Amino acid sequence: MNYVRAFLAGMAFPAAILPVVYSILYLSGHQEVRTLPLQFMPLLLPLVFGAWNILYFVVAERFPVRNSIRCLWAAGALLGFLVALVGVFVIGLPGILLGLTGPMQYLPLVVIPVFYGLIWRFVVGSLDRLVGLEA
Repeated sequence: MNYVRAFLAGMAFPAAILPVVYSILYLSGHQEVRTLPLQFMPLLLPLVFGAWNILYFVVAERFPVRNSIRCLWAAGALLGFLVALVGVFVIGLPGILLGLTGPMQYLPLVVIPVFYGLIWRFVVGSLDRLVGLEA
């Protein structure tokens, strides 16, 4: 198992897309992306994706699964839920970026895991296969 390939395949997508997202947010008038909790997220999220991809392959080695598509989906959804928990309760991103308050500020706890599951299933899974990794 080559953990370097798994790390690079996991972090490739967020490392490529986050500068674009942050540029769009900054140019559209969201000056909050320059505040302290948000300015380090472009640095940490690709590292989290890479480490999560390594963890995915370590768990897949120990506990082989029959359906790797479901396993990819579940790994992405779990990562999305953990990131949404940090974003909602620790950083308060729905209020900072979107101005959501009340019950609507908890909407990312449902939306982000689905979105991350899709990313993990289609993008990261494809990148894993591209570099020659199979769970």
